[in-house]
Amino acid sequence: MNRTIIRVICLVLCCVSVIGCTGCAAEGEAIVKKALTAIAENEKIQSFLEENDVATMTESAVSKLKESVPVLKEFLAREDVKEKFQTVGLPLIKEFLSYGLESMRLKAVTLGKIICIFAPELENAVDAIFETAPAE
Repeated sequence: MNRTIIRVICLVLCCVSVIGCTGCAAEGEAIVKKALTAIAENEKIQSFLEENDVATMTESAVSKLKESVPVLKEFLAREDVKEKFQTVGLPLIKEFLSYGLESMRLKAVTLGKIICIFAPELENAVDAIFETAPAE
């Protein structure tokens, strides 16, 4: 086969691979968003966070929460959990708050607290989102 044809075929295959990976990444973000929404909507998590102060929560309480909610445990098992909290979770809090509904605010607060518990380095970013959020 002609070298030019081989090079063109390789170039086409590389382009297809890049496009395929981009599609997988977009699909992955949608899955992460669904998982974080499920966590924010979880009544067990909401109740737990209402009853316990995040600032004084013990490691035992955090572990118990993690173990008692399968979707949370599964999400926290990801290698890129902190990155996903930042790239998907923080914008999702903003999205929840933009609706201006009490139920959506509860989801935002729940997700914000979860992020602060499991990614404390993002606490300032979470606080900033709530400070700039539209009033109820």
